[in-house]
Amino acid sequence: MKKIKILIAILISLTFILTACMNGVGKESLFLTLSIKQPDTTKSLQTNQELEFILSLNLPLANNELSSFSLEVEKDKIKDIITPDSTDGKFEVLNNKSVSIKYTPIENGKYYFVGKYRLANSEEIISKEIIKDIGASDNNYIKDIWVLNGTEKNIENLEGKTYVINPNDNKYIPKNSASIKLDIELNDLGNPSLIIFDEDGTEVKKITDKEDLFNAFPISGKEDDLKKFIFVLYDPNNPNTNFENENLKKMFLNLIVSDDNYNPEITYMENTGSLEIVSGNDIKVETIADTYNLNFKVKDLKDFGNTGVYKIKASIVTDASTEQILVDKVFNYGERYEDTISLNLDTNISDQNIKIIAEDFIGNTTIENYKIKISKTSYEVKLQPKYLDGRALEVQSNRYVYEDDESNNKFINLIAEMRTNKNIEQDYTYSFEIFDGVDDKSLMKEDLLYQNRYTFPAVSLKEGENVFNLKAEIKDSENIVKATDNDTIRVYLEDKTPPKIKNAIITLNSSGKNFEINPPNRGNVEYEANTSWNFDINIEDTSEIILNTDTILGEILYEGQSVVNDPTFNYVLSENTLRISAPSGFNDTLKKGRYIIKIYRDSFGGNIQIQDENGNYLKEGQDYIIEFEVR
Repeated sequence: MKKIKILIAILISLTFILTACMNGVGKESLFLTLSIKQPDTTKSLQTNQELEFILSLNLPLANNELSSFSLEVEKDKIKDIITPDSTDGKFEVLNNKSVSIKYTPIENGKYYFVGKYRLANSEEIISKEIIKDIGASDNNYIKDIWVLNGTEKNIENLEGKTYVINPNDNKYIPKNSASIKLDIELNDLGNPSLIIFDEDGTEVKKITDKEDLFNAFPISGKEDDLKKFIFVLYDPNNPNTNFENENLKKMFLNLIVSDDNYNPEITYMENTGSLEIVSGNDIKVETIADTYNLNFKVKDLKDFGNTGVYKIKASIVTDASTEQILVDKVFNYGERYEDTISLNLDTNISDQNIKIIAEDFIGNTTIENYKIKISKTSYEVKLQPKYLDGRALEVQSNRYVYEDDESNNKFINLIAEMRTNKNIEQDYTYSFEIFDGVDDKSLMKEDLLYQNRYTFPAVSLKEGENVFNLKAEIKDSENIVKATDNDTIRVYLEDKTPPKIKNAIITLNSSGKNFEINPPNRGNVEYEANTSWNFDINIEDTSEIILNTDTILGEILYEGQSVVNDPTFNYVLSENTLRISAPSGFNDTLKKGRYIIKIYRDSFGGNIQIQDENGNYLKEGQDYIIEFEVR
């Protein structure tokens, strides 16, 4: 084989010489170029990285002659010649005037590269010199990171590994700290060091002792929050391997410090004003529409130390193995602590099972299953409240809430509407009537309307919950009802008024006669001789009444003089009503003149006796007072 190579080399040389003589091509007409194939020119060259050099003549040869090409490599004034017989290089013939030479530098530093080609019986043709700085390769690197006192958690959208640590479990290291253990691969000699940054680029920790790299060490997280770290292994004694080198391998660690033990909350947001019956997770719907929208709220509020909503998934489950995904959301840490999802259901399917899964960043998971039963109807009635300026009222806890603007009068517009998917004759009319939902008293009515929508203007609200019932009808020209339906809404106006006296009943024990005293709590009682008397004072509120005492204190005065020895009054409390009667053993003979019954605002200890659940009570210096004149 070697003889064949030598023979080929002699033939190529003779051919080139003959060609040059015949065509007048001399040494001065032939030149050589040298280049480096570098796939990514944005990155610097590294040791242990194979480099490919291309040597090209400007004229083709009669045949390929490997022995005539060579690559000269110089570093620190020491030269090395790469030839076909060199064990350091790899040669490949590309065409009849170019070859590839591959070379791998093993030491970092400044390199000088020169390509050469020798003509038979002539001087060498030399290319221009290429100078390259070659840095140390990254053969030292971090293979893995562990947090010994944490639980690994797979979090999408976070680069690197994520661990969760409970600050209450850190018994042997500083609170909110993670115990870090590294798996490091060291292949290069030198003095590897570790530097750790946070996500803002601030240096968190530096380890320069090689032995300490293999021991566990702490880094501090952020209480009730996420903190990101970047780990970089580098050689501080080598200027070509500083930690800013983009070729150095970096490891990322995300640390969540939290003792969150609460699962996310999933609640159904009832469509107030729609025909829905909600019982736990069973929802019955009546609608004329082809699709129906269900809204659910998912909460994992930060105020309670929660880590926030991470994933929400909602699907229609048809059997144990089949589901149609309707919602699939993934949030970044800190992005969402509350979210609302809307599910649009096909009303042609009467029975549907909805499964909703909510997960926080700790892994706490809530699963709720809802049974939806949909009935398509021909008619649909809706009552909707709006502010006088047309703004919609906010819905909270299945009722509308009126935001108090501190004005004396609270008014809303009530918009009544009746929709149908049937054809309505031109002479048919609509009728809308609003009732008080508590006592079923008719409040307002509009009849003989040719439009299916009507606005009842400036409806007054009272404090607390206002219940309005709508009765809607479609009538023909003979006033015969062809269709009817109902809707009920609740509108809440914040209670800012303390419990107040509804009335007082004065009873004459001999005859049993009752005299009612209404606000402003002054009245008259007809005199009856030789009789004792008693009373009931009824106090009410739109919210629940709260007593801050076991006994209610007060006094009864006749012409300014007390007629009771015991200031402790009897009472019966039932949610938002309080009935107060005379002390036990009270026995006073009715006399003509002026009586005052007083229930103190404060107990003898200075505590408020009576208030509502919203903290409303009488102003300082005020008491509950009933006055009556016996004539």
